[in-house]
Amino acid sequence: MPGAKGTLTFDADRSPQRVHHASGLFWNVGAVLCHWQHPAPAGRRLRMRGIVECWRMRVWGPLPGEPGRNGEFTMTARTRGNRPGWLLSPGPGECECMATLAESFPDGLSFADLGP
Repeated sequence: MPGAKGTLTFDADRSPQRVHHASGLFWNVGAVLCHWQHPAPAGRRLRMRGIVECWRMRVWGPLPGEPGRNGEFTMTARTRGNRPGWLLSPGPGECECMATLAESFPDGLSFADLGP
């Protein structure tokens, strides 16, 4: 899955407040458009290889491909359970967080395998 590495800073309600790119660039989050989290318990999510959380946001800061110019655009941040950090990518125009669901079960598991 393509994407640059980065981190997210969360507010007290655990909504993204700021996105930090590994190069030092950062963006302020203006609105959360979509959020998806794998339904497994937190301890199990940390051991998964697939995508376990996805945020789609409107952000303000350096524009993709034009870091010297600021503006607003849509950004998606995804994280895998067994890897630190977030994969950042600009776009898309509509919510795709649920599209990452298939990647959340790389071992052929399904929701039924999660148990109660």
